[in-house]
Amino acid sequence: MTVAGQTLFSKELLKRFKPRSIRSVAVCTADDAVLRPLLERQKGCEVRVSPARQARPACLETFPHSVVCALAGRVVAAHPKRETRRAALRKPGYEVSMLSTVDFLDAALCAVMAAAFARGSYRLFGEHNEGFIVVPAG
Repeated sequence: MTVAGQTLFSKELLKRFKPRSIRSVAVCTADDAVLRPLLERQKGCEVRVSPARQARPACLETFPHSVVCALAGRVVAAHPKRETRRAALRKPGYEVSMLSTVDFLDAALCAVMAAAFARGSYRLFGEHNEGFIVVPAG
């Protein structure tokens, strides 16, 4: 599925579940004269261009608990998962009442990380030859 297809699919999920503070965001490494107008005409969709230093498409690896710790600025207990993840999302002001499962909370945490990456506000953990875990900058 293309970035545009994923974004439009996410938009349909958002329409179905009606969360109040989540948007469908396409994170691209370069602006696209076709993609941007198509997605921006769709209510609830937006296009973000990642930092210019990305010379080629990026595949990001993260995991929800690392995002929780990054948002808290410290290592936090992983359990109970639902309450820990809800608290991490509430802290910066996200509405979480519609995120009824740990899977939805995890998806929201990964979206927070993707938005931080698009703004250039992220940290990398790992090694160049093995790969990196990406988390929002504190």
